[in-house]
Amino acid sequence: MLLAQAVNFGVLLTVLTIFVYKPLMKAMEERRKKIELGVKGGELAEQKIAEAEAVGVEKMKAADREAIKIVGVAEQKATTRGLEITRAAEHKGDAILADAAKTAERKKAEEMIKLEAEAARLVKAAIDYALAQHRKSLTIVHKGNIMKFTEGAFRDWGYAAAEKLFGNRVYTWAQWERSKKAQGEEVANREQKAALAGGALLVKDAIADITLQQVLTRPEDFDVIA
Repeated sequence: MLLAQAVNFGVLLTVLTIFVYKPLMKAMEERRKKIELGVKGGELAEQKIAEAEAVGVEKMKAADREAIKIVGVAEQKATTRGLEITRAAEHKGDAILADAAKTAERKKAEEMIKLEAEAARLVKAAIDYALAQHRKSLTIVHKGNIMKFTEGAFRDWGYAAAEKLFGNRVYTWAQWERSKKAQGEEVANREQKAALAGGALLVKDAIADITLQQVLTRPEDFDVIA
């Protein structure tokens, strides 16, 4: 009886071993290998991901360096271009100012010629009247003490016109000043006295402020006023 039971148990054990335990162990081994392959695959994937991230970071750094370089070049070009534009604008501005100055000088010269002609016309009319009326003097009234380039010019133009247009028929204070400078005051006084004795019209000048006072206190000194 015991022997039969032992034989049956051995047969059962053999059957279990062949049909149950070995397939189970085989399946478990295959499962373990798949897990190991999965783990290795995961590690490999993580490694590749890390490598890709490292490559990406390096590319980003390279891109940043390139961007900084491009920006630097662009800024340098912009600065250079800005300086070129500034220099061009300054040069153009200088040219405009120079042209404006030339235009202003030309117009000033043209206006001065017109003014000189008008001054000569006025002084000629005054001298013509004074000579026709047998007057002794003509006084050119001006503010040349303050407005030297306008009123002062009017006085000088008046003297020049008188000497040019009337010659020895007039004697001007400008002539007196030249004689005084060249030969002294005594000679200039004698020259003026001789000219007036010969019938010349004395052409002199006076500041407007003084004229308005002296025309009341010494009216005989102002035969004709221009």
